[in-house]
Amino acid sequence: MRRFDDSVALSEALSGFKVLIAGCQTSSESVRARYVLEACPTDVAQLHVRCSNIEKLQFQIFSEFRVTDVSRPLWEGSWCDLASGFLKLLEFTGAGGEASVRQVLVDLTDADWELGFFILPALYSNPTYQVTCAFTAPKSYPQADDSAGHPPVQTRYIRQPPGWMADLAPRAAYPRHMLFLGFDNDRAQKFIEHYNWVPNNCVAVFGDPPYIERGRAISEKANRLLMLSIPNTAVNRMAVDAADPTGTVALLKSVLSNSDSLDIILLGTSPMTLGAVWFYLQLSDADQKRVRFLHDFPQRQPSRTIGVGHAWLYSTPSEILDKMQAGRLNTGARSS
Repeated sequence: MRRFDDSVALSEALSGFKVLIAGCQTSSESVRARYVLEACPTDVAQLHVRCSNIEKLQFQIFSEFRVTDVSRPLWEGSWCDLASGFLKLLEFTGAGGEASVRQVLVDLTDADWELGFFILPALYSNPTYQVTCAFTAPKSYPQADDSAGHPPVQTRYIRQPPGWMADLAPRAAYPRHMLFLGFDNDRAQKFIEHYNWVPNNCVAVFGDPPYIERGRAISEKANRLLMLSIPNTAVNRMAVDAADPTGTVALLKSVLSNSDSLDIILLGTSPMTLGAVWFYLQLSDADQKRVRFLHDFPQRQPSRTIGVGHAWLYSTPSEILDKMQAGRLNTGARSS
């Protein structure tokens, strides 16, 4: 993990990349969302993902960051064909020329669940690509209020990500529901109500240390109903570094080792999402069947973030590289 405090140092680090995979911008421009793109070489090939239909999980891939109503996608189709469509497009980008290993940069800043659930596993399973992930933090993140400018996150599509499904035992003696918290008002509480979970089995995970000032305090206030419903104990309230995915990996490994089953709800930072993906891909078949991801697939709203803070680059962990080389990387979730 490398942190960058200015765009000059980031540009130097990105000078060798030929392909950038990132989200799209469809409404107001976001300086933070463009930060990694603008630090890339001017000739970098671009593949940008957009979820065009949340309910049916239909996707589009574009060659440009800014998408309008008249933009024509390079590819469009269902979630189940997204990874294969992406890999086919990568073949035509010239990433790395004739090199045996091609460097691919994946910017999670504006598309963490889209890329984490549906693109990264396919890239990690292909030794042709050397994957580096990027994330840019905001300078600040104002507290959400109830005004029209801060519409609530729609959660009517709470479910398991397709292709990542697990059939957990309904009466597991010791289930744990890990809620990685962000800054949206009472978004996590809707999962507890939707599944009628026992509060004692729920774990609130904060990004602490945060990457913005007062990050934990903002998250606690945004999740006030959750704070009232779960016990105030070290078992029910935990924290990981908001910018370090390896902390998320270590936490999930520890909790799974002491639990019958594990639900993972990723509502927090993009590095948390990346860490959860890394954690899952390293599991055995048997352990993957004990882990269930749940998500609400929100319709993306104009960003509330202000400015640009630090940026980070994340190399693929050696554990994943070793399993990939040995052909033992579990990139496909188990459907029971």
